[in-house]
Amino acid sequence: MPQYRTMQWVAKQNPWWRWPNGLLPIGNLGCGMWACVDCLTPKESVFVFDPNNLDENEAERDEAVVRWTNAFWHLKNSFQSWIEAWLDGEDMPEPSWPSASWLRKRLWPDDPAHVKVFLKS
Repeated sequence: MPQYRTMQWVAKQNPWWRWPNGLLPIGNLGCGMWACVDCLTPKESVFVFDPNNLDENEAERDEAVVRWTNAFWHLKNSFQSWIEAWLDGEDMPEPSWPSASWLRKRLWPDDPAHVKVFLKS
């Protein structure tokens, strides 16, 4: 999928950013935001990627890590529940930050200290 490759490219615009493997952008939500399915979680959780507060020129590591981490929001626990709600025309719940476990396993598997930086901010 071209958008997945684009997101991997976007993640390389700042040395502290990393696109999670298997996080597949499936729907453009407008304003640069994307609904994404985490294909590596058991129920294929749905997340929102919102890049609007990112600064690719951010040179300070902790600030870049916080901004990048804050660009990911948990929306639904499964793709099935998300698509059914969407097809039924239901309003989506407000997204929430992903769990610390998801951040450690999926967003920062090689840099778990970044999760602490985010949680302290």
